[in-house]
Amino acid sequence: MNLNKVGINSSYVKGFIDPDLAEEWKKFQKRYPYLFWVRAMNIKDSKKWRKFLKGKEPNIESKPILPKRIDEFVKIAIARRNIYFHIARSFSEPTKDFVENLLIGDFDSTLKTLTATFVSESRTLEGIQLLKKYLRHIKGKQNTLILERLRDEHLTIFYDSFFPWLSCYESVYRGEKQIIGELTGIVNKSYEKAGCYLTGDYGNDPADDVKIELQFMYLLCERELESWRKGDKKTAISYLEMQYNHLHKHMIEWIPYLCDDLLNPEFRKGVSEKFHRTTEVREEDIKEFDFYVSIGAITKNIIECDYNQVQAMLEMGKKMDGNEVILYLKDERRLGLDEEGFSIRISR
Repeated sequence: MNLNKVGINSSYVKGFIDPDLAEEWKKFQKRYPYLFWVRAMNIKDSKKWRKFLKGKEPNIESKPILPKRIDEFVKIAIARRNIYFHIARSFSEPTKDFVENLLIGDFDSTLKTLTATFVSESRTLEGIQLLKKYLRHIKGKQNTLILERLRDEHLTIFYDSFFPWLSCYESVYRGEKQIIGELTGIVNKSYEKAGCYLTGDYGNDPADDVKIELQFMYLLCERELESWRKGDKKTAISYLEMQYNHLHKHMIEWIPYLCDDLLNPEFRKGVSEKFHRTTEVREEDIKEFDFYVSIGAITKNIIECDYNQVQAMLEMGKKMDGNEVILYLKDERRLGLDEEGFSIRISR
């Protein structure tokens, strides 16, 4: 595996056809040079793209856990399913159920299990501390107020039309200079191949929206477990192969960079000033966005660690006795495939 190639694929980098548009984006870069996606909008060829990304590549050096027993394999498979479920929900439109589960500690519990299986505690420590800080901040507040605030913050970060904000599309982060680019179609074909379809419930979101790519990963993990439950090893392995391809060809190539933008202190200050319609917010006084910053830290490290882990799961899964795997899954509860707020579904 050539680590230097990870996260710097320049195959889709394009320049602007319209010179006026190119000049406009140069102005945005002068104002927001700290945003990866804005700088990506100003790179017009593969050579400059590779130079731009040098030293920014995702950290995929963590060694995977190689499960030697069936129970170890199942624990990791369940942990992977659970964490993708939670981070997919976190990037999606906040819902009443999401807030309730957050308050009762579902996410926190999943993170603890995660660090006991395949992700080292040091890799997720920053995100976990930020999440705990957020949970302390909202303790005792009404669920409706928490939900309203999360929805406002979610909209302000990802779907606002005023800078600073984050474009949440793979096609933009990988240099295509547009929403609904070539990569959007490629990702959508992956969904169709897996028997998934976009609902259109949330404004016909493009297929390469970060929340949908994460939702898709969760669905693949859930379908893998469902196949193991049925004793269908061949199908379970096929879902692992889809997970491998989606992570290696898509998510690792851009989501860590989106998370870096989310974690950037200058972005947080700028988006808070926009949130309050003021330019007088001091960095030490910022209370908003703790939740989404924590999600950025957690998601970045999960994807980087899972880059090698999913490959290990695929290789070990081929050696597993499917009938024995069933025994370890009989008491494991299923998670909802038709999760409220999800933009992608499994075809029946």
